[in-house]
Amino acid sequence: MKASLRVESEHEFEGSESSRVARSIWKALRLPLVGMLMLLEPAVRYICSLALVLGIIASLAFEMSAVGPRFPFLGMMTISLGFGVVLFLYYGLIALLSR
Repeated sequence: MKASLRVESEHEFEGSESSRVARSIWKALRLPLVGMLMLLEPAVRYICSLALVLGIIASLAFEMSAVGPRFPFLGMMTISLGFGVVLFLYYGLIALLSR
């Protein structure tokens, strides 16, 4: 059997101390950020959901009605679906920061 000894150098010890300090600073910054995101969550959810649904309904209504000579249907649908993506990313950010 081989026994391996691991000797930590002074440089490795400083790295672990600095990583503990960095982790503490990250936790101190992360908690208020998560709190603010959680407070804003109902407003963000309402605005993004409303823009998503109303944008899709308006896009379909204008496309079917043929009111104007050229309605930018794909652009409007992209913007409307983008609000759903923003909401998805917002929830992902909250989940990432609250771990």
